[in-house]
Amino acid sequence: MSQPSILPTYSVAIRTLGKAGEKYRRTLQSIANQSHKPEEVIIVITHGYDLPKERLGNERFVIGDKGMVAQQARCFAESTSQWTLATDDDVEMEPTLIEQLLSIAQSTGSNIITPSVRTVGEQHCDTGKISSGSHGEAAASSHGANH
Repeated sequence: MSQPSILPTYSVAIRTLGKAGEKYRRTLQSIANQSHKPEEVIIVITHGYDLPKERLGNERFVIGDKGMVAQQARCFAESTSQWTLATDDDVEMEPTLIEQLLSIAQSTGSNIITPSVRTVGEQHCDTGKISSGSHGEAAASSHGANH
């Protein structure tokens, strides 16, 4: 995909309980394979759970409260980049997903972009039709349809 301009920086923040195993490994691999690399990778794990064994090598672990909403909020709170891709530990992304999302956000002036992605093991993957929002803080959310 041709870039209309220099793409902004972004962080990836993953919610996990540290039990997804192979699915989590594939999530990490899909992040490592992105054509536009993240500035940081944040792993948000709940108190009392063991850190996952699978590693990228440059991630930062954050211990937080249990609960989908609490972990999702912590993903955004911990990010230091202009954009944040908050995702689950069982989501696998195509290698150009972030490049596509950020390019669309730039060309449309969107503040929030939400793709459709596939959960590891599913056959279908749709990089999504991007819709805009008017929130003050830029954020990109990624979530599987079948969670």
